[in-house]
Amino acid sequence: MGNNKDKTKLSPWWKGFLTSILGTTISIALTFGTTAIVNSREAKNARRLTAMMIIQDIDNSIETLGNIMEHEEKSYNATQYAINHIDSIAALPDDTLNLLLQYIMPGMWMSTDMEFDDSKERIFHSSQDSWSTLNDIAFVNNVESFYKSRHVLQRLLKTGDDMYYWIKPISKEEAIHDIQSGILTNKDKFISNLERRLKEPRVQEYIANYFKRIKLYQDVIEGWSGLNEENKFLMNITKEDLNEFKESTIKKSRAAKEEDVIGAWIDSVVVDHQVEYEYCKDHTFTMRAIHQVGHPAYFGKIVRTATLEGTWTIEGDSIIAIFDPSTCKLSADDSGITYPEEMRDSVERFINLWLVGDKQLHDLKQSITEQGVRQSRATNIDLTGNRLELIDSEKKTTHYKRKK
Repeated sequence: MGNNKDKTKLSPWWKGFLTSILGTTISIALTFGTTAIVNSREAKNARRLTAMMIIQDIDNSIETLGNIMEHEEKSYNATQYAINHIDSIAALPDDTLNLLLQYIMPGMWMSTDMEFDDSKERIFHSSQDSWSTLNDIAFVNNVESFYKSRHVLQRLLKTGDDMYYWIKPISKEEAIHDIQSGILTNKDKFISNLERRLKEPRVQEYIANYFKRIKLYQDVIEGWSGLNEENKFLMNITKEDLNEFKESTIKKSRAAKEEDVIGAWIDSVVVDHQVEYEYCKDHTFTMRAIHQVGHPAYFGKIVRTATLEGTWTIEGDSIIAIFDPSTCKLSADDSGITYPEEMRDSVERFINLWLVGDKQLHDLKQSITEQGVRQSRATNIDLTGNRLELIDSEKKTTHYKRKK
């Protein structure tokens, strides 16, 4: 036999099969490898977006606490002035008197500007499994510390837990008794009650503890601010990143132009009353305040409408309305009520005296004049042109939708 060794040769079919297997294996590896990379990148981006959301939440909480501190300072200054001028307290403006009562009595006031939003906290806690790197862990620890301290602060503001100088000097039971005695409906009783309360040692002690409350607010703001600066450093998030994130999450709207405003608008929140504005091309407008009024004398609701006319224009981003109190009118539609015949006189008397009577009309005109006939409200209109947001000088926001 010769020296040639046997050689194993693959048939064309086997070569194709192995090539197919090899190609499939490489394809699977590349597919899973690429998917892993994509998933990793998406997870990283998701963590970064969540981090920016939390950082923004902390900044918003700092702003909210600043509002609380500012309100505390304003209330303290008002009470100090009232105590130093106790004999002439009745001459103080009504809004100052109301501020004094709110400061010392529980359950008299609330504002969304001074409430913390916990929706972002829930999102953060639901995403904790995705944080993995050392920087992530340091960030998570910071955020946990922030939310814990915010909870403590919220308890202080609501109940005075752990620090007695947050507890309002007037108890809830006393507040209910005072209100039921008529202090909110009788000016003389209101003034007398306020004078008596401001002289009480416990009230004066609460006012004196103002400095302790302010010091804690300042310390908390400083702590939160420093913690959030560290968060930005840990997650490599710049001011420009946050601005871009904020811009991408805010509502899409713009200031309204004259042609946007023309037409009829109704307020979006409708319960038993509704406000409607009709802006005309000639820069006149009509406002209608529509109330549904119930009464034990009849079944159903009477629809009372107060109308007021004026002129309007757009200046910058604001709509300026000039009311004309002389155009104010009152009307009542009783077609939606029923009542026994023996109640007819009572119903008619109620309508004529309390709904459309001369005194009601006079008081309404006087109220419009006293509040100021010129109204300026900043505008935002959505991209559809059918939803309008108006913001007054006190930052009160009202939303309207275009009337079809």
